[in-house]
Parts: sequence; C-alpha cells; structure tokens
Amino acid sequence: MTADPAEGEAFTDAGGNLVEAVPMPASIAEIVERFVAEHRVERPFVKRRRDRQVPPS
Repeated sequence: MTADPAEGEAFTDAGGNLVEAVPMPASIAEIVERFVAEHRVERPFVKRRRDRQVPPS
C-alpha cells in the first residue's frame, strides 16, 4: 500500500503486477494529512530552459 502515486506507478513496471486503486482507510488518511501539514515545503515552479541544439556542420 502506498499514498505516493509515483511509487504506485512504479509497481506496474514489472508487467506482471496487478495494481488497482482502493479507498484509503480514514485512520490512514488522517495520519497522511497530519504528516503533510507538518512537513510540506512549498517550492516555486521553475520552468527548465532547454539548451539550443546546434545542427552538425
């Protein structure tokens, strides 16, 4: 069981694993909410700039 969507998606990479969404128990949801409220750090979105590709001469 995981609350992290990226971790859940990683379980599907093997191909043989069956992964489905299930409701999170209320007691676990409360723990996750408290953890996020205590540890969340807002980070500004920074768009990466791509390097210009120079065609071979």
